[in-house]
Amino acid sequence: MRIAVIPTIRDYPWGAPGHCMGELVRTLLEAGHEVLWFVAPIDWENAEVAQLRELGAKTVLLPGPPANYARFRRLRRWLANLRSSEKSLAEAIDQFGPDHIFVNQGGTWCATQDEFFTCLSSRPGRYSLICHLNEPQPAFGEKQFQRARELFLSAKRVFLPSQWVKALAETQIASPISNPAIFLYPMRFDFREPVPWPVSPEPRFAMVCRLDTNHKGIDCAFRALALLRAEGIKFSLRIYGSGPDAGYLSELARFLGIEDCVELCGYTNGLQEIWAREEILLLPSRREGSAVALTEAMGFGRPVIATAVGGAPEWIEDGVNGFICPAAEVELLVATLRRALAERSRWREMGLAAHHKIKSSYPSDPARVFLQSLS
Repeated sequence: MRIAVIPTIRDYPWGAPGHCMGELVRTLLEAGHEVLWFVAPIDWENAEVAQLRELGAKTVLLPGPPANYARFRRLRRWLANLRSSEKSLAEAIDQFGPDHIFVNQGGTWCATQDEFFTCLSSRPGRYSLICHLNEPQPAFGEKQFQRARELFLSAKRVFLPSQWVKALAETQIASPISNPAIFLYPMRFDFREPVPWPVSPEPRFAMVCRLDTNHKGIDCAFRALALLRAEGIKFSLRIYGSGPDAGYLSELARFLGIEDCVELCGYTNGLQEIWAREEILLLPSRREGSAVALTEAMGFGRPVIATAVGGAPEWIEDGVNGFICPAAEVELLVATLRRALAERSRWREMGLAAHHKIKSSYPSDPARVFLQSLS
């Protein structure tokens, strides 16, 4: 079959959605399909993209979004003529003539945008949507509501990362999703054995995430930990990741008086080394699809403190392999941290339970679920 793969993410660094899309392309190639992959300019030189080109994926640059105003459309046409004729996404898709299209959406509703909707609305039953992130939001306007319903109800499959995302999406379109499937992110590490437990006189919290304060609830974590610190409770928090809010978070830690026990460590690929030092993952997100940091920490044998968003409640059994905080609210997180600290003597045992959960429940080749669209 001729398969097109389209991302909606243009300016966000390659991460879990990108790696998921790469594994989708790999799985399609291994199954013998011809793949046209639209690659965002930010990802064009990515090593994973280059590897998949060598395996046979045909890659083309994802066209830029159409301008919203006539004067910008004229300027865009003029610039396009200077570079040679630039096809729109719809024109490039029509020229390829795919039997099926996968749309890898950063958010759940990205495909309602004009450029994607144009490609999909004329192909009912011949496309599948992959949804990564969702969040509660105001009700759609009438036009977007109808588009969202049409796209979801006409898709061959809608792939979602958790039951939480599915239930929220159905509420947002006031309709059941007719052909849903849950997908899991490909694992980057071998979790045959948990990482040995570290020895530390003080609790060692870690966050492994992009430094996006609102998304990951880092401000909520800082405020909750500052309240505990004011009571004389000792701990360390190390944050592993990069992102736009690094400067602000350094200032916030100083403002709250916790700069001596909070460290921004930057991005690292060495997750095994991280979990050889740290005891428990703190993930007070305000919105998620299904956090890769959560399942990876569990795979390495570490319990998790997470808010009840995304896939967290589907992986964490409260008090058994981690702790669930109802929401990213300071008072709720303080209460959850108190419960966790009171059980610190059991953290190693809980980490072993977390490792067992991943080892027993995670599929060895999660990307194969996407082949359901083609049967």
